[in-house]
Parts: sequence; C-alpha cells; structure tokens
Amino acid sequence: MSDLLTVENLTVSYHTKTREVTALLDVSLSLAPGEVFGIVGESGCGKSTFSSVIGHLLGPAGQVESGLVEVAGHNVLALSGKTLRAYRSNDIAYVFQDPMSVLDPTKTLGKQYRRLLGSSDWKQKAIDALNHVGLGDHQRVLSSFPHQLSGGMAQRVVIAMALMRMPKLLIADEPTAALDASIRSGVMELLTKWCSEIGAAMLIISHDIPIISRFCDRIGVMYAGRFVEIGPAAEFITSPLHPYPIALLASEPGHEGEDGVLQSLEGAPPLSISRDRACAFADRCAHRDDVCTSDFPAPVKVGSSTVSCCRIDAIHAEATR
Repeated sequence: MSDLLTVENLTVSYHTKTREVTALLDVSLSLAPGEVFGIVGESGCGKSTFSSVIGHLLGPAGQVESGLVEVAGHNVLALSGKTLRAYRSNDIAYVFQDPMSVLDPTKTLGKQYRRLLGSSDWKQKAIDALNHVGLGDHQRVLSSFPHQLSGGMAQRVVIAMALMRMPKLLIADEPTAALDASIRSGVMELLTKWCSEIGAAMLIISHDIPIISRFCDRIGVMYAGRFVEIGPAAEFITSPLHPYPIALLASEPGHEGEDGVLQSLEGAPPLSISRDRACAFADRCAHRDDVCTSDFPAPVKVGSSTVSCCRIDAIHAEATR
C-alpha cells in the first residue's frame, strides 16, 4: 500500500524586512493510510509550520526553499486556484487549538453548517455529524451562536465540521490544549474513533506527551526544525533513544527519580535554527562529544525507530546492558 503522505527533504524559512528565519530543515516523513502520527516538541521547533505546509497555508512570509510534499497523489506545493481549493475541501481537514478561531461569531451554527455543506440535505448531515460527536440536542446546537457553547462543545462542533467531509488526512494542531483535563481524552477518543471509521489518517501536534503516546501509532520528536527521533508510540514512552526525548520524558509527572524529584532539562532551545553542521541539541545534551559540535548526524535505524544522534551507538549500548 502506498503512503498517503510523503514529505521529503523539506526546508522552509520565513522572511521579513530585516531577517530570515529557518523553520524546517531537511525534514522527511511518510504516513500510511489510516495511521495516527503524533508530533511533539517545544514551542518554536517547527511543528505548526510543518502542518501548515501540508495544507499550503504558509502565508506570504513563508517560503518553501526545497523539498516534496505529496498527499493522496497530489503534489501539494504545485497546487493553485481550483485544484488547491478542491484539495483543501476533499482531501484534508484541520482541527485547531481554539475552535473559536474557526467559527464565525456572527452566524448560528446551523447557518455555518449549511454554508459548509451547500446541499439540500445539509441539516440531516449536520444532525448525523453532531450525533457522532455526542451532541444530541441538535436544535439547540444549530440555533446557537459560537459564544453560547462551552469550550468542549465548540471543539466537538469543529470536529464534526472537519470529519463530515470525509477527508483522507486530518491534521489536529493542539486539539485539546484549550480544554479542561477532564475532557481531553474524550475529544481524542472522538477523533481517533471517527478517523478509524472513515479510514482517514491523522497527524496530531501536541505538547501533551501522555495523550500523544496513548492515541498515536507512531511519534516524531522535533527539535530546532528537524525530526530527531521517529518510532512506535509504545517504544517511545518506555524506551526513547535520543537524548532529547529521554530528557523530555524524565521531566514528565510520573517519571520522578528515587528521591521523588522530577529531572529538569537544562538550557533552552535555540532562538534561531542554524544551518551549520553542528547538532542543535549539543549545548543541552548530557552525552555530547566533540563530534556533536561539528557534524549533524544522519538518521539511522535502531530497531523500529529512526534516530538522528551523534552518540546513538554509545547511548543504545548503555541502555541495553
């Protein structure tokens, strides 16, 4: 079976009047039909830029310098006009962190569903979709304005809008970050269950490692515009390989040391992404060596995972003793 999403050697930068900022550097990824893939990493590492490129949504300041992005056979970077609109309508859908940024505050939800669907049977389709996300009081929901909904209800409405179009790929950018902890799992269960039913793949971007590891098939960890580790979610949560995700997990609640204290990841991510050959994580890495400041490591296979780390052989040998 061919991949649904293929990204090869993608480099993206943003240009202003005074400076150029690299956001992604030589990024590659493939995603199978029906796969749920999670991307984690600190703010500014390139996660949201990556999701924007897939929808051809970079904006005027963004520039794809090199690389390939294919979704369901479409060369996304070559699309424009009607073909781009058709791609966005039929092949992909987004669920963003803030549902209010998607909904029109001046129109009832019924009018927004009608405009989205544009067919004579829009209401029945909307009712079916609302049932699917657990919003059974259809008349009240459809006659409501966005501000009359709770955060959880608004996010469910947006999920229904995204998935009722039967996309091949759903991109969920921090879909639970603005929600109470008590309903985050419920929203993720909705997303994964519905995607499974319609055969859609899903790309989830999140800071929430427990959520990502629970609902994803594979996880990719980004740092300074690159993937440093990609592998099965089950292996990531129990035995990460790269020093960065090792440190991330060690700082998560539930991973306290024998003294009951969480470890902290010293330092901060680089303010800008360097294009030199040095490893961007070297200054924060407990395993760094001289080679880390002169060469960026090529990705290598370690079991089922792909890792970019100068010291991976030594770290892996130490972990398997």
